[in-house]
Amino acid sequence: MSWIRRIPRVRTTDVLSLAGLPGVDADRLERALRLTGCAPDAEGWRLRVERLLLGVAVALALCGVVCIVAYNWAAIGRWGKFAAAQALIAAVFAGALWRGLDSLSGKTLLTVAAGLLGPLLALFGQTYQTGADVHGLFFTWAALALPWTLAARFAPVWLLWLGILETGAALYLTSYARWDARLFGVLPVPIAACLANGALLAVWEWAGHRIEWLSGRLGPRVIATLLLGALTALTCLFAFVPGETTARFGAALWVVALTAGYASYRRLGIELWMLAIGCLSLTAVAMAVLIRAVDVTNTEVFGFFLGAGLLIGASAWTRRWLRDCAQQADR
Repeated sequence: MSWIRRIPRVRTTDVLSLAGLPGVDADRLERALRLTGCAPDAEGWRLRVERLLLGVAVALALCGVVCIVAYNWAAIGRWGKFAAAQALIAAVFAGALWRGLDSLSGKTLLTVAAGLLGPLLALFGQTYQTGADVHGLFFTWAALALPWTLAARFAPVWLLWLGILETGAALYLTSYARWDARLFGVLPVPIAACLANGALLAVWEWAGHRIEWLSGRLGPRVIATLLLGALTALTCLFAFVPGETTARFGAALWVVALTAGYASYRRLGIELWMLAIGCLSLTAVAMAVLIRAVDVTNTEVFGFFLGAGLLIGASAWTRRWLRDCAQQADR
């Protein structure tokens, strides 16, 4: 059994392929599309439109607030600024309670409220010039938003909270020039951060199979994309500076991550997004190695054509391989 949550589905093309069979008329074909969920009914369309309009409404409301505040910022006094910021958070939080924390709109509003805590803290620091470091703002933001994050039980707000916490940690290490240090004298701090995010990805995958609101693929895909992006950058750096310690650790961890990703998202269960970013990472590293070889051998013209061929070949192979994986996943 796959450790990745899988929901069997029927593709629209599978149902439409029945059109040529004897006894399958238009009415039966339409009924088959509705039964398999390939063609939503009136209730399904209503839910889709409602979610779309909710997202658009939230985005427009936030844009409107930003424009109003930015235009009138100089004319608003100190107390007016604080009143407006706190009133906005209170209104959004009240809307979340009114809609219900179990509803999608309530969870979305609670996510917006958690995000608005950051600008309020920034306003406080700017107004009173507390002299606090920037990382302290993010840590305080994460601490204040944690109760709402726990109450929401919503994957996007957890991603927001993790992003706030990790941004604070990165700013803390940068402020004290500890980003190049070694954790416990063994691992460079960036490698330790990558390991922590890899562990977070594994925990999210494990929890997603057991907790319903974590079962979506948004969280794992975002974490895996950021993690593999960082490891790919370190591996490309290793191609140019082999003696750099952090790059060497990153290249080794990149190999481990690709191997684990292939075993998890190809052998145990097919996840096309994860496989696609893995192929993209391989292509980027191959291009970095090629550029380094061209730079050493001074064969710029030959390297240009070789690089173009590598990109075309990698793109064609990736497309074919992912298509085969998709066909296997639908069987």
